[in-house]
Amino acid sequence: MVGVDYNPSIELLDQHNCSHSVHGDDIAIGPDGKDSYYYIKKADRMVLVKRTEGISTTDIVGRLLLLTKDHHFETENQLFKRRLSDEFCSNQEGVSNNIINK
Repeated sequence: MVGVDYNPSIELLDQHNCSHSVHGDDIAIGPDGKDSYYYIKKADRMVLVKRTEGISTTDIVGRLLLLTKDHHFETENQLFKRRLSDEFCSNQEGVSNNIINK
């Protein structure tokens, strides 16, 4: 999620109707000796998953996003079809004139 505090809260879980928060077992400890999930753990709403050495979810998500970037761009064929559609469907008179002139 965009704009979410790095230290999640029970209020955040409730706001999004989440029963639990999930994180790897490599949670960083803050200067006060508590990790960022301390209160969620205390409320028994935390699920820890074992971290796998050499596997990064951030890296996996990044690679998946790179694989799907093409959907942001129109192919030449899609662009041609859209322009053709815009030209013939901009108004009823334009459609009639284009059809008659063909």
